[in-house]
Amino acid sequence: VSAPAPVDADGFVSYGPGFESLSRLSASLSIAGCLVVIGAFVAFSQLRRFFARLVVYLAISDLWLCTSFLMGRSWAPHHTKCMVQSMLGIFFGLASVMWTVAIADSVRRVLLSRDLSLEDRFEGRLHLICWGVPLFCVGMSFAAGVSGPAGLMCWIRNTAMGTMIRWTTFYIPLWVAIGYSVWVYWKVMDLMDRVLLQRLQGDQAFESGAWSPEDIERQ
Repeated sequence: VSAPAPVDADGFVSYGPGFESLSRLSASLSIAGCLVVIGAFVAFSQLRRFFARLVVYLAISDLWLCTSFLMGRSWAPHHTKCMVQSMLGIFFGLASVMWTVAIADSVRRVLLSRDLSLEDRFEGRLHLICWGVPLFCVGMSFAAGVSGPAGLMCWIRNTAMGTMIRWTTFYIPLWVAIGYSVWVYWKVMDLMDRVLLQRLQGDQAFESGAWSPEDIERQ
């Protein structure tokens, strides 16, 4: 059994320069990808539709989350930098998870429930939930005093209270998001298989009503 990574007096864990360099490289590549997504959205007006906007909101969340990774460790007396890094990690980590769920749920509503009114009825609500809930979790973490050094960076401390808040604000939402997304896309794949089979058999309409070109163009 390998020995645990050493923890310094400030609560940071050292995994070695190789691991840390790889982490920085991954964060940098993720930021570059997010900037490409955001840049394409800004440059091409035809992309500024409902699902493209959801992807951009996710890209913004991921961009700031990865930026927090690149801030590095914040040893004393740089307390403010550590708190900013913690806030970015908590807020945008959960926001990324929630926008992922929002995209999956929107796919479900459009393809499985044939609800084409999402843009009019739900986009504002999605902003309220996907930004509001992470903001509440940031406040809860700071109120509990668990923000600080946590491994490679500042996030939520590895204490009893910190562990509970980690699970509440990140790990449980993450696994729920993974499970829900897998279920949605499995159902969508099943739907596409049935549609393709009907087309191959010569049917002209899908069982719940055919999609019109206007419906597809709108989304």
